[in-house]
Amino acid sequence: MRKTLLFKVLSYEEYSKAVAELGKMGAQVEEIGFSLENRAIHCIKLGDGDIRILAICRLHGNEPATTNATLYFTYLYLDEGRIGGVPLKLALEKCTVAMIPAANPDGLAEYFKLYSKNPKPSWENPFTQARVNARGVDLNRDWLYLTQKETRCLHKFLNRFKPHIVLDMHEFYFKGGYPPQWPDSQDEFMISLTDTPYFMVSPTIKKLSLNLMQRVAEAFKEEGYSHWKTRLRWFVGEEKGADREVVIPAIFLGSHVPYEHSAKLLVETWGVGLGDYLLSDRVTIHALAIAHTALYAYEQSEAIKEAVSQSISEDLNHPSELFRVKGHPKAVADVRDLLELHDIKCSYLKDEVLVKLPQERSRMALILLDQNYELNRKLIEKRKFYTLNYVYNVHITKYS
Repeated sequence: MRKTLLFKVLSYEEYSKAVAELGKMGAQVEEIGFSLENRAIHCIKLGDGDIRILAICRLHGNEPATTNATLYFTYLYLDEGRIGGVPLKLALEKCTVAMIPAANPDGLAEYFKLYSKNPKPSWENPFTQARVNARGVDLNRDWLYLTQKETRCLHKFLNRFKPHIVLDMHEFYFKGGYPPQWPDSQDEFMISLTDTPYFMVSPTIKKLSLNLMQRVAEAFKEEGYSHWKTRLRWFVGEEKGADREVVIPAIFLGSHVPYEHSAKLLVETWGVGLGDYLLSDRVTIHALAIAHTALYAYEQSEAIKEAVSQSISEDLNHPSELFRVKGHPKAVADVRDLLELHDIKCSYLKDEVLVKLPQERSRMALILLDQNYELNRKLIEKRKFYTLNYVYNVHITKYS
């Protein structure tokens, strides 16, 4: 299995078989839902500590290394107990690591079909039709409105698991004449890490995410991957590399979960279009990111709990407000369902929804309901409209 996970792009059937084998070896495997084409979305859990780490992989089906990485990490934990310089059994003493190896299993299946017909690593082979789900929706743009079966399933799991840290694991795409022979001969062979420098996120979540990003960046050097250039905050929307607060909508997984009290680290390797080229490096880099996050949690468990607790406390100390959503009964029912998917407490009548603040998800309620919330006002200045009155054609009234 080790060789397969390091060097082979997996079909959905091979992926499912590997998950089953890891379950037999002792991993806790759960089917948390199904895709549009009825493929299982699995969660693998290791450890039983009270710091909860969640790695979500393969939201984009044409990013194969992240799937292999979670399976490889699981295999090493169960079989060898170590990856690089990290003793995994020790690292997981204080945390529970949950991993979603294939959040977009239909995209995975489509990617393998296309890759099998044309496996040559080339910038001309990104197989973008496999990036999205079976309905053609980019699942990493669906975290605010949760329109898709897959993202609804994933957010329900988030609500249940309540992670302290979310690893948002991806591969990215470069257009040009590649690949070169060795990764140190081109800047494109790169690792990208992004924390949460986002406007209105709790300062404690920002600090925790920043510390984790810096720790993982150092770990890549220590583990012998300095030939892969590491860039920090390379992908933060329009504000690449920003050292200030970034105004970004909560539509992406990575810009969404910090408002729901999870520190986040986006981990990306160059890989879209590469197929199995340098797959072992790409897989190992992502597996090391999980391992060193767990080790960081082992060493900083109390600080992590305090940071998340402080973020929740800020939401619970929000001033008292009441939001009334009125409109067509179908639209109001849709609003209620969405609020509940976000774990926002509300009461529901035939033609209106009432949301009282403060509550544990005050920030997310404000993002969805309040045009005058500071984040929304800045987005509106850029002609970007995300509150639910624009989406569902409902009327929202705020009472202070």
